Amino acid sequence: MKRNILILISIVFCFIVLMKNDAAYVAPIRFIKNQMVGIEFSTIYFTSTASGNIDIGANSSISYGSGYSGGGSGTAGVIPISGGKVGDFIDITCSSMATLSDDINTMPISSTEIVMGSGVAFGSGTSCAGIGNSPLTHQMSSTSSNNIIYMGARIDGSTAPAEAGTYNTINSGGVSLIIQVILQ
Repeated sequence: MKRNILILISIVFCFIVLMKNDAAYVAPIRFIKNQMVGIEFSTIYFTSTASGNIDIGANSSISYGSGYSGGGSGTAGVIPISGGKVGDFIDITCSSMATLSDDINTMPISSTEIVMGSGVAFGSGTSCAGIGNSPLTHQMSSTSSNNIIYMGARIDGSTAPAEAGTYNTINSGGVSLIIQVILQ
C-alpha cells in the first residue's frame, strides 16, 4: 500500500559572513536573499517497508531508495552571493545535518553537499562537514553565475516515515541548515 508523503524542505538558511578586519576593505560579501531558493524534494511516495535514502543533487535530480518513489526531480538549494572583489577567495562551510518535521514526527537530513557555478548529481559535490570544517574554496568571478552556491541533501529514509504530511525545517522540531562564508 502506497501512502503519499509531501516533503517540502523549506530550509531557513542561516548565514554567517565573516570579513577581513581591514578598514580599507569596502566590498563586503553578501547573500542575494531575494534570489535564494530552498531545497524541495517535491512529492515522495513510500511503502510501510521503505528503507532507503532519498537524495537530491545540486542539479535537482532525485534518486530514491527501496520503498520510495516520486517524479525524479525537485529543486536544489540555490544561494547566490555577491560583493567582494573579483579574484577574492572565500571559504564556504555548511552544516552536514538538519531535521525535517511535520510538528509531530521528524525525518533526518543526514548529509548535505555544495558546489559552485552549476549543479551536479548527489555525491559529486563537496560534502558539508560542519561549520568551519573542510571548506569549499572559491575565487570570486566577474561572471555572477559562477558565484552561486548549489546545495543538495540526503534524507535518511532507513525507516519509513511515521506519517504522511508536509515536513520542513521551520516546523516545531525542525533544525535548519547553516552556511558560513569567510572572505580570506
